[in-house]
Amino acid sequence: VTDVVAQYIPGVTYGVDTIVTYYFWNDQSKEPIAVCYTDRSQLRVTGVQFKNIQASTSRRTWDRTSSNLDLFPNPSGSFLHIRTGNLPAGEYRVSIHNLLGQEVIRKDYPLDSGTQQLTVGTNQLLSGTYLCILSSVRGPIAHARFVKE
Repeated sequence: VTDVVAQYIPGVTYGVDTIVTYYFWNDQSKEPIAVCYTDRSQLRVTGVQFKNIQASTSRRTWDRTSSNLDLFPNPSGSFLHIRTGNLPAGEYRVSIHNLLGQEVIRKDYPLDSGTQQLTVGTNQLLSGTYLCILSSVRGPIAHARFVKE
């Protein structure tokens, strides 16, 4: 279209584009979630525009009203002993996650009120650092790190 219009308007010349624009979409929005502007070489960003959305990340909130979570021995061998704080009676879950956040062990326990001691077998875990999370039906309660030998 520009070539056709340019031949009828004398003295009008068009230059080369000096900005390259990238649009970023997701599968939920009907408009770009971000627009990035670069110079012609595409090596220098000249501007970024984000869509203002009230989105939540996967941030977890921890219930700080309960007592701590003690793990021993640390480093652990083939078993990990877990001592819970003063908890009300109910159903609880112990999950162990690797450094990538992947759940590698999950075990459910019915607990009486008060301080409890649980044991989890860790033979199937490779040597490394892990995160132990104690959860109730309302969500995570406490967490602690441990090392598997």
